[in-house]
Amino acid sequence: MRDLSRLDEIITRRLEENPETPAVWWKGSWMNGSDFMRLIRESEESLKESGFRPGSRIAVFMANSPLLWSIAVAA
Repeated sequence: MRDLSRLDEIITRRLEENPETPAVWWKGSWMNGSDFMRLIRESEESLKESGFRPGSRIAVFMANSPLLWSIAVAA
């Protein structure tokens, strides 16, 4: 049977399974899985502190960057 997980669940599972594997290439260097997961967790915490909850809608207008990607996974 096909796994119908959400994309954010697939991404976080892969990052947690491979924490030292290069995960994000940004401005000439790699960010490994554990560093990107840390950024995702920080984004999750910031969203919660700002009052966002599961099911909340969010719009983000910013340049393409690891921070934007972490917010997309965290949301």
